[in-house]
Amino acid sequence: MERFCLRRFAAALPGALAVVALVLMMRHVPVDAASARQTGVAAPDAIMWGATLDPALPLPSRVAVKMRRTAHPSGAGQQAAVAPFAALPDTLSDTLLRQLGVTSVEPLLPPANSRRAVDSMTPARLTVQWGLERIFLLTLAPDADTAATLDALRALPQVDYVVLDGLATAAQLSTEVPDDPEFERQWGLHNTGQTGGLAGADIAALPAWRVTTGGPETVIAIVDSGIDPDHPDLRANLIPGYDFVNNDRDARDDFGHGTHVAGTIGAMGNNGTGVVGINWTVRMLGCKFPSASGSGSTANAIKCFNYVTELKEKQGYNIVLTNNSWGGGLASDALRDAMGGANAPMHICAAGNANSSRIAYPAGYDLDNIISVAATDHDDLYASFSNWGADWVDMAAPGVDIYSTVPTGSCTMCDSSGYRSASGTSMATPHVTGAAALVWSANPTLTNEQIKGRFLSGADALNDRSKTTLTNGRLNLLNGLEEDETAPAPVTNLAVSSVLMTQVDLTWTAVGDDGLQGTANAYDIRYASSPISTATWDDATPVENEPTPQPAGSIERMTVTDLQPATTYYFAMKVMDNVGNESDLSNIVVFATSAGTIVFEDNMENGEGSWTTVGDDNLWHLSQIRSHSPSNAWYYGKEETRNYETGASNRGYLVSPAINLVDADEVMLTFAEWSELQSNEEFDRTRVQVSTDGESWQTVYESHGTEESWAKRTVSLSPYIERSGVVYVRFWFDTVNDRFNAYEGWFIDDVQILVAKAARPGEERPMANLVMRTENIGFGGYNGVDHQQGQPTAGDQVVIHAVVLNNGQTEANDVQVYFARLADR
Repeated sequence: MERFCLRRFAAALPGALAVVALVLMMRHVPVDAASARQTGVAAPDAIMWGATLDPALPLPSRVAVKMRRTAHPSGAGQQAAVAPFAALPDTLSDTLLRQLGVTSVEPLLPPANSRRAVDSMTPARLTVQWGLERIFLLTLAPDADTAATLDALRALPQVDYVVLDGLATAAQLSTEVPDDPEFERQWGLHNTGQTGGLAGADIAALPAWRVTTGGPETVIAIVDSGIDPDHPDLRANLIPGYDFVNNDRDARDDFGHGTHVAGTIGAMGNNGTGVVGINWTVRMLGCKFPSASGSGSTANAIKCFNYVTELKEKQGYNIVLTNNSWGGGLASDALRDAMGGANAPMHICAAGNANSSRIAYPAGYDLDNIISVAATDHDDLYASFSNWGADWVDMAAPGVDIYSTVPTGSCTMCDSSGYRSASGTSMATPHVTGAAALVWSANPTLTNEQIKGRFLSGADALNDRSKTTLTNGRLNLLNGLEEDETAPAPVTNLAVSSVLMTQVDLTWTAVGDDGLQGTANAYDIRYASSPISTATWDDATPVENEPTPQPAGSIERMTVTDLQPATTYYFAMKVMDNVGNESDLSNIVVFATSAGTIVFEDNMENGEGSWTTVGDDNLWHLSQIRSHSPSNAWYYGKEETRNYETGASNRGYLVSPAINLVDADEVMLTFAEWSELQSNEEFDRTRVQVSTDGESWQTVYESHGTEESWAKRTVSLSPYIERSGVVYVRFWFDTVNDRFNAYEGWFIDDVQILVAKAARPGEERPMANLVMRTENIGFGGYNGVDHQQGQPTAGDQVVIHAVVLNNGQTEANDVQVYFARLADR
């Protein structure tokens, strides 16, 4: 049975960890649709139970109050003024509530027939166990002093806890910074440089909280090691989950990882304790599948996702997200299927901590409802440990030295304080999960696709190019909350400024975030070898590393590389704003890349030519054992034994003559190779090197075995265009040691070097596309008058017949032959 490795995804975890998987899930307690839609302000003269509020009025802030078990009356389901508080002390009288600015009171569960509602919508024993029937939502008037109301209610002995719930305006949040004492350590939420990092390298949580601080309608399932249900900074936001290690409903965290994740997502906010979660109010449930030692199986991970599906589809839990700060092992079709499905929630997954672009799972599954997350530090740089890859990692989020909640017991990540720092993509992932939950709390009708689009298009661009993701951006929570229906204007002047063999320079004028105003958020540039239209846009190839948009009206430039020579391309683009609105398709540009000019070519059929070979026990020679075309190739190996075993380590260089690159803007080397070598890549090295002076060499390509077939290679030599105007190429074989040298060796054939000069589309290129060769001209049998059978001497007239091969791309108007005096032999 496959197991996962937790260490890969929590780089700063102490101690030796076994192979691990983490699971945590959250459940939503449904409320009736009518009460969920209520907005506005009730009449000021009475506290109304379940009042229908005017949706045209501003949405007031709300607080969620949980009463202690002994304070709750037996007749709580009655629909009368302040009925839920009728049996409580006078301190919760109508008068006090009105003084605090409360305009209406409603239970978290539906008011009518509450026991039947409990039985039908949630498991009754769990609802009672967790006291969900004792939670009430108090709606406050717009001018209410929310902070004062919170303080007054918290001071009452019959109140278990009070938290801010729902949307609140900046005026209602009387203090901009939450009062949680460790908030200053949470640089990922608000970075002023307090930890020595770059100010502003954060997810913009403070301005986002002026829009919303979350709500109990949103449920997150944390698939992890469980959650500490007794943590004072979490328990108000927790609901029961499941433990698939011990097969019971106590998903208690005996490792600590899941509790740390939960704190970032939803530690209670503004409660004067510890840290603050991205969601001050939310519902989180844990699904536990690793044991206390940190090991978990694929089978139990699958059970967790099946459990989430059961709660969501059959029991009505509003589970919109799962957090998956774990991974490892091979791809599993069963796990992928469990995470997919038409009604599946959004899965936020850690990319992994191997500092690799190799795809890791489950983050790498090709599911539209997965966001794969890399990690950044407080300087907005990719974490050294973070995995990356534009083809499978979507975006980054803060993941280094993240301070959050942990259990206080004696587990791997436990701490007596209940808090600690940890690093890893495990810590980056809950930032995205928490952000998505917050956006959903403000916009509950958004789809998975819309949420994902908002975050990917609204990410803050990273200047760090040491690693890449799909967006090359870091999470911006505020952008995800922005309500904006105006898309950027389409680009209308996309143009080509120059073309080479494998690259093109594009230019256009920047448009705005809203039409032609402001600054757009991202460009999506694509190309194809056939016409691009709205219908074929999704099939076109996306360009990587598009520039960050400049203000509207700016001139933008971009160079696209890795194209094919002599190929017709179609390019187009769209522009996105920070909430994912997309412009119409731009104008389409069409051009053909240059076929290039061959300045050096050798198919190895005319002898050694101008190649030279050097090295210890050098084995390079022309051979007919193998060839790419038609019958000869250079071979590093012994003809008689078909291997490179000499009894000692050996090496050899196959060196080209000086090749003229004068006036070239692009240079490309192509060659064919076949090799059979020992499997250890530290030995039997096969390298291609380049030099501009014949003395200093740089490796431009290295391969190791071609799986018993010929392979065509293309290598750019453009970085080596210098004033000297020449380049040398050499093929270097090195056994490194004297062992395991009985393999066949290395064959090289069909070497070409092509050059191109930049030109605008349709412009006559200054270099003809001709095949130009250097040939030695022999004069054997010369029949001059005075030298019937000898070589011509100075003063003799000779006629030379030459053939210039044309590849069909240009007219040959002039052919020049140059003679050079060689040293007398």
